[in-house]
Amino acid sequence: MVSAVQATTTGPRGTAPPGVARPTLRVWQALGQRPDPRSPAVAREAAAQFAADLFLAPLLAEVRRFPLGGEVGDGGPGEAIFGQQLDQRIADQVAAKQPGLVNAILRSFQAVHGASAARGGAT
Repeated sequence: MVSAVQATTTGPRGTAPPGVARPTLRVWQALGQRPDPRSPAVAREAAAQFAADLFLAPLLAEVRRFPLGGEVGDGGPGEAIFGQQLDQRIADQVAAKQPGLVNAILRSFQAVHGASAARGGAT
């Protein structure tokens, strides 16, 4: 279990120091905390989670379903039980390491938020 201190402690540029969990929206939600939606770090994390959940995880699930000539893992019972969790973990890691994809989603979020703010609506 991640403690509240681990979930909210970050190093330079929003990265977690060694041995400390990177704050994620999932961690904040699990702890019953509500992150500040105006925070750039929260917006970046939301973009990374968006990329992981709606693009990368489904892609990995399809690769697992249709292995394209080879198995993703050993194909045993552990993979059958935990394959979806593995896909999500890999998707989270890939999204965190892909600044181009995350930045594109973040720009899209900002464009929508800016347009909504210009119309006087709340987001």
